[in-house]
Amino acid sequence: MVRIAGILGVLLSLEACARASAPPAPAPIQQGTITTEVPVGPADSSNPLLSHVLRRANAAAARADTILVQPDSLILHVGQQVAPWRVLTIEARDRSDLPVLGFAPYFVVADTSVVGFEGGVLVGRRVGRTLLMLEPLSLDPAVQVRDIRAGVRLLVLP
Repeated sequence: MVRIAGILGVLLSLEACARASAPPAPAPIQQGTITTEVPVGPADSSNPLLSHVLRRANAAAARADTILVQPDSLILHVGQQVAPWRVLTIEARDRSDLPVLGFAPYFVVADTSVVGFEGGVLVGRRVGRTLLMLEPLSLDPAVQVRDIRAGVRLLVLP
């Protein structure tokens, strides 16, 4: 079982990036969000463009060796909604320190009572601190990804 939250957000952002360029040409993929656990299998879709994007994201997850994210902290207010791919710069690098195109991170919030995901965005729920972890995302359980993470401190104010 793969933990996936906001899978629709991941798929929509991946497909949107792919539409911006021809399917065979490599183009950066927008990052999506994850919030719940959903069982998924290998990327299988009747939409050829979406299938291509999912295969490319799976391959990128397998190549990623390091995840870089900036800034290293975010401040939100209770009730504030923030799309992580608009406020965070996320880059994956391979073992040769080259950028991994098509990388889509999996987001995990340590304390969802402080910050949660609703509608594909981070939402400040109550005053407090927590951590947003980014990991490689693969929708295919046959694809092996490295156990790498990057973190962003989240502070929620009134």
